[in-house]
Amino acid sequence: MPCCRAAPQCGFARKTANFMCTSSESHHSNRRFPPKSTDERVEWMNEAIRGHPIAEPRELNHVPRSIMTVQQVAQALHVSTREVVRMAEQRILPGLRVKDRWEFRAGEIWNWIEKNIESLPKRRERDPHPAVPSDLLLTHVLTPRAVRLNTAPKTKSALLRALADLAAECDPTIDAVHLASELAQREQVSSTALERGVAVPHPRKPIYLEQPVLAAMRTSNGLAFGERAGGLTDLFFLICAPDHVSHLLFLGRLCRLFIDDSLIKDLRAAEDADDFIALLTSAEHRLCRTADIQR
Repeated sequence: MPCCRAAPQCGFARKTANFMCTSSESHHSNRRFPPKSTDERVEWMNEAIRGHPIAEPRELNHVPRSIMTVQQVAQALHVSTREVVRMAEQRILPGLRVKDRWEFRAGEIWNWIEKNIESLPKRRERDPHPAVPSDLLLTHVLTPRAVRLNTAPKTKSALLRALADLAAECDPTIDAVHLASELAQREQVSSTALERGVAVPHPRKPIYLEQPVLAAMRTSNGLAFGERAGGLTDLFFLICAPDHVSHLLFLGRLCRLFIDDSLIKDLRAAEDADDFIALLTSAEHRLCRTADIQR
């Protein structure tokens, strides 16, 4: 049986036949995805006529496996490298000894933090030689558009949906409904509430983004958000990061800042979004300046 490329005579029909033949071969070569709907067939036809290849869709939430060093883990946890090594040697922290150095998988560190998030501030307070990175994080990401003050959600699910909507306003590529579902599933595993009425909701795994997204919300009345001591939570900081390492850095920075009771008190008294952000960025600058002096 002659090939379908030999039948057409005109240029348009010849290109169309080439497209159809290539599509039929794609089942075996996996070079292209076959069109499944009428709209997809039209799109594929137009691309074939123009001679442009169809790019395969990028898998969402695909995060490469990352290996972290002792210094990177110390930076994420805001503790000293000595403390990281001590925790690894005592098998408190998941790590692998490779010759004369320690290596850590970012995903395993993420999971460890998820289970020990409430103990991080106290662990940092006990560390006699804390290592604090000098790179600014919150200052470059948090904007007034991503801050809502004096909101009044009545339930945890309403609060999570409001945070997801706020993140979607900052980055239109975020699906607010899907993000709210991810946040709710994460809270079912264990609460992201810290002490002092602060919580750091985040998805169970990184999501595909060009840049990290940070959103903040202060409620007029505290919510029962799962704090272990049973207190209410009124300050919420949503973290959406494209990879494990970025997530760990932002989470570590926020947890480190919230050791300061005076900062939390000032955030509750902030009059507007600009004042709220100024308090956070000022605290971060002081933290990083202290690190530079220690170096």
